[in-house]
Amino acid sequence: MRKEAQHIAKLILISGLLGLLYGCDGGDDVPSVPRGSMKTSHITYDAVGIATGYVKYTNDANHNPSKAESMSVGPDNLPFTSDDTLTEYSLFRYDAEGRQVLFHYELSQDRSFSLPVHGFRYTGPGADTVWFTDDDVAYNNPNSVASYGSWEYYPDGTPAQTVVYNSPGDDMQWLSADDLVSYYMVFDAHAGNVMSSHRYYSSPGLDQQWFTGDDVMGSYFDGLKGYFNEGADGVWFTADDWVDTYVTSTTDSTTGVNYMRWFTIGTDAIAYTTDDYAFVSTAILHSPQLVFTASLQAGADMILGTVDDVWLQIPEKSEFDENGRLIKLTTYSSAGADNLYLTADDIVSGYAVITYHRNGSQLQRIEYVGAGLNGIWFDEDDEIAAYEDSTFASGFLRSIKRYTSAGLNLTWFDEDDVISTETRYSFYY
Repeated sequence: MRKEAQHIAKLILISGLLGLLYGCDGGDDVPSVPRGSMKTSHITYDAVGIATGYVKYTNDANHNPSKAESMSVGPDNLPFTSDDTLTEYSLFRYDAEGRQVLFHYELSQDRSFSLPVHGFRYTGPGADTVWFTDDDVAYNNPNSVASYGSWEYYPDGTPAQTVVYNSPGDDMQWLSADDLVSYYMVFDAHAGNVMSSHRYYSSPGLDQQWFTGDDVMGSYFDGLKGYFNEGADGVWFTADDWVDTYVTSTTDSTTGVNYMRWFTIGTDAIAYTTDDYAFVSTAILHSPQLVFTASLQAGADMILGTVDDVWLQIPEKSEFDENGRLIKLTTYSSAGADNLYLTADDIVSGYAVITYHRNGSQLQRIEYVGAGLNGIWFDEDDEIAAYEDSTFASGFLRSIKRYTSAGLNLTWFDEDDVISTETRYSFYY
């Protein structure tokens, strides 16, 4: 029971945390594309610039990608020809506000909980060897789980409810009406950096019908405490509910960064005693022009601050212009000696600078990975790792090409730079 409770605690906490860090958009670092442009394909090239594969997108009536087909380039070494082969595909769904509501789940590095990733993936054509038929094989390997989640949101974009399905039901078809629910979570509304309260329902109750009054609640999180047993009285939301997990929260008065640490009770089974141990720490700051996020999970030794810790979210500072567009993204490897983020001794690992076309599309993105010969970050001799250039037609975005090598002449931004990917767009009126 205790091991199961800890697993559920992590699942609930990380799901709630993702909502805070990303607004449940998966945290994708994607170029800004204004209304009027839609993605149609994404091409991958090898080290000498030959196309090896691509993703082609089908868009829905609202111009959002509804299907992504991953293709391998055939013997002619040309994309979009008849000898190309399909290797997998993903389906996407959206709510009325254009927010993605369909996720599959990838296991964390230590396999103790799962994280939502956009879309639902199929990786095989099934026994009939024909793609896009009822027996297509859902994505499932050692780093994933055969399940998916649907999400609902509050008007401000924060999570309201997620339902996780773990079986395709009697019809053996995923994403159909008889898929079997594994569990669901209901989130209370929250704002800013305040952790939401949420309830985890693990069983449909005696009536065997989900989403009815007798659904069995397995745990709940109320602000900064997680409860995993209803106590001796057998009634939830009373004074004897058992706290298994809790969060400490402090805000730095100088930087405004909010620090939270997630604790699990120790061997004495009593919260807030000296044998409790932290298994996740986060640092979060949200403002209109600056967002900072970092999240670290304890590794196999279950001790934060040791060499086997795993980043759930690498330390990242996002800076925005007055129009809400990302203009600079800085990543860090450490908070430095003071163990506080957004202070002078933070250790930078890289950054990107983004500029925009007059129509709002990304114009160029340059990524830096070194401080250069002078050892000083954010000046002209910083080491470039990659850049992206955009092309336009009739004022609309047509492609974004990504270059990851300066070529034989070792000079960036000229004709022998080596392309690694190209994303193509079409436009509509």
